[in-house]
Amino acid sequence: MSDLTPQQALALVKQKGTELERNMNDLIQTQLNREELLDAANLAAPLIKRIFEDGQEFSEFLSVPLNFPTKRDVANLAQLVIQLEEKLDMIENYLYYLTNQESYPSSIPIPVLPSSPVNAVSKERLSQREQLKAELRLQMNSFSMSDRLQ
Repeated sequence: MSDLTPQQALALVKQKGTELERNMNDLIQTQLNREELLDAANLAAPLIKRIFEDGQEFSEFLSVPLNFPTKRDVANLAQLVIQLEEKLDMIENYLYYLTNQESYPSSIPIPVLPSSPVNAVSKERLSQREQLKAELRLQMNSFSMSDRLQ
């Protein structure tokens, strides 16, 4: 075994890796074709779905007091970034026409900066935060009440 050059060792590792991959794929294919496995997966699917939904709900609940973004927050932020880029492109085009003393084409709308959707998102986030704080206080009070009763 020590007589192998690095190239030969690499070729041997590649060959054995390819064989192992082929064997694993064959094993997976034969296992996936078993009907009892499909039946078990069908029975477990609703439970797994519910577990994922509960996890997502719990994550969103904890995101406010622990101050971390949820998947929905990231998606909203991405949408806001896209809108911002579009507005910046419009302003850039408008400034280009203004600086080059060219007439601004009527087909391109003059950029108007409406009220920012960020404010609406922030207000929604703040109201969610206040609501969750109130729920958390109620839960904490109910725990302390149950401790007093015992």
